[in-house]
Amino acid sequence: MRKKSRLSLAICLALLLGCSGCYGEQAPVSAPGDPSPAVEETPQPEVIITDIGSATTPSEETGNEPDYYSDSGDENALLIKDENVALSGILVNKTGDASDSAADFGENAAILVQNQELVLTGGTVCSNGKQAEGLMAYGLQSRILAGNLSINTVGELSPGVRVSNGGSIRMGQSSVSTAKEDSPALQVYGSFSAEDSKFWAEEGHCLVLEDGATAEFSACELIGERGILYRDDTPAMGKGRLVLAGSLFAAGEDTILQIEDGDLEIQMKGQQLSGRLHAGYGSLTVILEGESVFCGVIDGENPQGISLILDASSIWTVTEDTRVGVLLDTDTTLSNIVSNGFTVYYDSSLEENAWLESKSHSLPGGGYLVPLI
Repeated sequence: MRKKSRLSLAICLALLLGCSGCYGEQAPVSAPGDPSPAVEETPQPEVIITDIGSATTPSEETGNEPDYYSDSGDENALLIKDENVALSGILVNKTGDASDSAADFGENAAILVQNQELVLTGGTVCSNGKQAEGLMAYGLQSRILAGNLSINTVGELSPGVRVSNGGSIRMGQSSVSTAKEDSPALQVYGSFSAEDSKFWAEEGHCLVLEDGATAEFSACELIGERGILYRDDTPAMGKGRLVLAGSLFAAGEDTILQIEDGDLEIQMKGQQLSGRLHAGYGSLTVILEGESVFCGVIDGENPQGISLILDASSIWTVTEDTRVGVLLDTDTTLSNIVSNGFTVYYDSSLEENAWLESKSHSLPGGGYLVPLI
């Protein structure tokens, strides 16, 4: 039996308390307010929703009866593929496992949008099956705008939210939770943004980015037993990008970011972050601005591919000897790098480091910035 960390237990408790609407009494929707993105009240359309499986249409029924559900494998509770749709206040339940042939295309997701737009204001989405994503956008033309939404998955290989094949999702004032180690709260191959939302992964990654994906978070909570994973099987898609602005981040392991392959840029704006950023054999650019604070180390098998860029208002607190390729700092006195007695090495052969003049520099805290020639 796997021993749970204290973080896991805390998240598990939060899930139990916050997701009673999935397979029991429906949890109340958040207090009224302007969800982000805001949408106008729109009657729930029926004829433009296609392939709803065993679903019921929205009705005046009360209690726990879902508006849309499926208990069959390889079937969505709600599939939108023919026209754009706007819905509000719905309850979606999904059970049943995906077959191997359906796994990559979202054919077992609770809600799947294929090359259309869904505007979803308020509601609860729950899934309990293998490869049963909560909410998924598939295809370059797929776009989802969701506000005041609660999503919970408890099955294996079941991300709470998934963007695939170039789709996009924007969320506001929403919560997403998953229960299994192979079920990240978010999995993005496309673009994703969120404001004032919570993402919890009880055993897995809070975020998985793939193949040049972009994800932006403002005033959000990202909590996972494991941190952030970036993997790139399609280098032609370009560099991945992650923006963290004033968000809470916590992981149950010291390595909060792991790059399996590819190039990733992390931009922090008014952000605090602690831990290890591991670039692997890929490249990593970390940008600290707007009074951001990073306490930790950046490492990898290719140190020349690591770049750290600070503005004068931001701080890096070093927690062990570190080697980077490029170091840029608008505070040319380097007073915003707190060394704690450790040494930071930079590559003096790189043109971007010419301002350091291939010299050693003392750092606050008794350490040094030292060139590798």
